[in-house]
Amino acid sequence: NMRFYRNEMRKRPGKAVLGGIVADSTQIMGLGKLELNTGNKFLVRASKAKLEKYNTSTGAWNSISNTAFTGGDEDFFSFATVTEDGLLIITNGFDSIRKWAGSGNNAVLGGSPPLAKYCTYLSPYLLIAHLTESGDINPWKVRWPDTNNPENWTTGNAGEVLLSDEPSPIQNIAKLNEFAAVYKKESLYLGRKVDTSDIFIFETIKTGIGLSSPRAFAEAEGQHYFMGANDFYTWNGIRIESIGASLREEVFFRIDRGYINRCFALHIQELTEIWFFVVVSGYSWPTEVWK
Repeated sequence: NMRFYRNEMRKRPGKAVLGGIVADSTQIMGLGKLELNTGNKFLVRASKAKLEKYNTSTGAWNSISNTAFTGGDEDFFSFATVTEDGLLIITNGFDSIRKWAGSGNNAVLGGSPPLAKYCTYLSPYLLIAHLTESGDINPWKVRWPDTNNPENWTTGNAGEVLLSDEPSPIQNIAKLNEFAAVYKKESLYLGRKVDTSDIFIFETIKTGIGLSSPRAFAEAEGQHYFMGANDFYTWNGIRIESIGASLREEVFFRIDRGYINRCFALHIQELTEIWFFVVVSGYSWPTEVWK
């Protein structure tokens, strides 16, 4: 029950089941948080079919589902909070983008945006990436709606950009300080807001280094920590540094590349650590954590 950490003895935190299994008895595909300007906070989880919120009063998960999701084992969810509107945006690239405002059930986001695998929020714009439009998959495109209006995708300052300098697909998009970091399989892009009709300008920052698994990155203190194809890195929007020299062979020669999309990362704030959960050969889900 104790942990020896940097020459100090510390109490070791425990763990417990939080509110029971999901209603449809399938694995959790994502966790999201919504904080309203009233101070109310919500923890939301998505399974393969359902969306639920955690009820702190009862210690149970309550359904906020409407139409069921239809994704598969690797159609994980991406979440973004539109702060000004108090909306949690939920997307998996397989179903219509959903919104939830802290009460009632979720609903389809208005304005008929395309299907999107990934989303993030860089005020005052919601950004979506890796799109499916009219049945055609476009893994290089990023779109945004009109200013301060996540449900207007056609007029005003709504726009889009095609990141095709390098042909690998977009793996995720996330806020990085005042920028939008776009991870592709084999390159890194950075988007910044501009005071022109372009609204956003995206630049290729690095080729030959990318994100190996869509969820294998975490943010801490103004930096992203991410897992590439054969190394771990930090990126602050300007500088990219390798941090995996001492363990590259131990980790990456053993990863099962067929299940690499199931690897993910978390920032454990109370320990000041980044944890990478990896799938090694012989397993189909993560069984090891590298910190």
